[in-house]
Amino acid sequence: AVVSTQSTGVSTLNINGITGMEYTMQLIGKMLDPEVSEYGALYAGRLVSSLIKHAGAALNINQILQAVLNKLTKCESPTIQQSLLVVFIKLFNHDLEGSMSFLQSINTPSGENGLVYVLKSWCEIQEMFTGEYETKVAVIALTKFLPHLLATDSPLSLI
Repeated sequence: AVVSTQSTGVSTLNINGITGMEYTMQLIGKMLDPEVSEYGALYAGRLVSSLIKHAGAALNINQILQAVLNKLTKCESPTIQQSLLVVFIKLFNHDLEGSMSFLQSINTPSGENGLVYVLKSWCEIQEMFTGEYETKVAVIALTKFLPHLLATDSPLSLI
């Protein structure tokens, strides 16, 4: 909540030479560490989404999204998977082409294409989504994919 309402304050906060943004990035790093319990990432999706929305230009978004994808591959709980998938779903709603292109350019730790992995994971748990807002955002994003599913030259035809 602090990041979403006071992103300027977080980025300018300085304690012993470390900014609030650096502390936030350290926290996200710990939450998304693949070796830490998946339940440590329960609120990581919300934090990352808020951080991208309010401080996106000041971040290394690619590195954060790779960490989200890596953590997603380690999660078994649909609740945690949903939290992490919503990060990508919000990006699909904001910039479908750019998000698809980025995910196509990265791989999971096991070598699977990022876009393929995210879409498969999303489709597997979509019916279990909880929360009115998360469900609405996901359905809107799914409708944005329809033109791509109908196009024969779409990267989605590989899935």
